[in-house]
Amino acid sequence: MERKKINTLFVILVVIIGCLFISTCKNPLIQRLTDHMYCSVCERANARCVCSSGSPAPLTYNLGDQGPGGGWIFYINPNSATEGWTYLEAAPTNVPDNSTMRNWATGTGINISGLGNGIGTGRSNTTLILGGDPGAPAALAADTYNINGVSDWFLPSIDELDRMMSVLYVGGPIEGISLAANTGGFPIGRYWSSTQSTAWNAWAIVLNNVPATSRAEDGKTLGNRVRAARRF
Repeated sequence: MERKKINTLFVILVVIIGCLFISTCKNPLIQRLTDHMYCSVCERANARCVCSSGSPAPLTYNLGDQGPGGGWIFYINPNSATEGWTYLEAAPTNVPDNSTMRNWATGTGINISGLGNGIGTGRSNTTLILGGDPGAPAALAADTYNINGVSDWFLPSIDELDRMMSVLYVGGPIEGISLAANTGGFPIGRYWSSTQSTAWNAWAIVLNNVPATSRAEDGKTLGNRVRAARRF
């Protein structure tokens, strides 16, 4: 019992000392409040590190930075003030893993109306797909994905997926940032988007080992890989 008390007191002492030495809050495990806000100053309160009074400072990301969900930022929205979101983040792994394949639909000839192909449409596409085909494997896998305490993932649109692969798979100099090839750790293969081309086909991105990408129209009952995205 005495040893347990000593251990508890030691942990409290370590936390207090740690807080005393923190002047700027950049440890996301302690100081992150939301996806892109962090505390600028910490103080001690009941042996815990907490934000001091005042507004939290904005946390910004560059292309290729690790995001709050553990994945990587692949798009920065120039219209964030009007559209309500700033970043697109790719999931850290394929869903649910790098070897599992998913069909786009539960059967052939299932038409989903209203799907978009542009950046910013992946979330609504995923909702529409699951509304018309509730068991749609690729969209359902992305929608129910949960990692690092983050669960607002979706199946990206074809333009979102194309952008994701251009930044995180092909790499190179992009918007002033030099990115290594395959920053996102993608296995080569075919990846589903949430954009259909017909009632029987949907758009996919094909990765090869150059690295390079291409678009393809695949049958909706073909098993492809899934890499989810999220916006914040």
